[in-house]
Amino acid sequence: MQVYSAALVIPITGPSILGGSVAVKGSRILHVGERDWVLTTLAGTNFVELRTDGVLMPGLVNAHTHLQYTGMAELGQGQYHGFSDWAAAFNAIYDHTSHDWAKAAAAGANQCLRYGTTTVADVVTDAEAGSALGDIGLHGVTYWEVMDWSNSDWQDHGHDTVLAQLAKLPKTPGLGLSPHAPYSLETAPLLDVPDLARHRGMRLHIHLAESQLEAEWAAGRSGALADLWRSEVSSLHALRKFGVGHSATEFIDQLGVLGPDCHVAHGVYTTAQDRQLLRARGTTVALCPRSNQVIGLAAPPVAAYLQEG
Repeated sequence: MQVYSAALVIPITGPSILGGSVAVKGSRILHVGERDWVLTTLAGTNFVELRTDGVLMPGLVNAHTHLQYTGMAELGQGQYHGFSDWAAAFNAIYDHTSHDWAKAAAAGANQCLRYGTTTVADVVTDAEAGSALGDIGLHGVTYWEVMDWSNSDWQDHGHDTVLAQLAKLPKTPGLGLSPHAPYSLETAPLLDVPDLARHRGMRLHIHLAESQLEAEWAAGRSGALADLWRSEVSSLHALRKFGVGHSATEFIDQLGVLGPDCHVAHGVYTTAQDRQLLRARGTTVALCPRSNQVIGLAAPPVAAYLQEG
């Protein structure tokens, strides 16, 4: 048994404890409290105590990252004028520079541990980066990213391709699916990917309301969205082409993406109705304000998320 004692213990779920201790047996936390109480409770048992003058608290959680892009830090050091400007800069580095995705992801995982992050939602685009969490012992989920599929290509070979890609990835610590974004997938993959995940007990993670394209166009809210996507509208881009202003949040909800087993990244361009929909579906949001600022997007509605619960 191990006892970890610190000048300050922050349990998160309760008040902070000056001169506190945490007793751990195997992978289970047995006691959290004042040091004198923990040691008295353990009297007569064998344990080893490690003491520090610092702070002891649960590891931090990074609910949205791409560890394989650790080596592309130069991208994050720029300042861009909106999503299209940033995407062009991203593609220039991704497509025209050599990368060792496994090495970059491992470096990112090491940075997580170094700075106290122990649980990570890591979105993986290149399979070489898929073992980074498990290799270093981090908790969390590796999300295989599904993107740039048209309806016709998906119906031809998308389902089998994604299953083959999943089979190459480690299951530890956890494996999920990330339908990239409403603007990068047409309706067929957005319908099918959630089913692929849920039938296998996997979680979902999607970029949502990050680009201006995904915001609601108030002037274009006409017609029933459910009827539109079931007819000739094959994608979010097609909705916009037809002048339909429903938000991307409403769009993917109609396709069955949202739910308590899904969390979204960014959530910048959401209305009160969008946020109400997320709450109703039990879908949580990972905000990324520094990324949004670098790209040149609006600030996420943090106060609204907090006030509305």
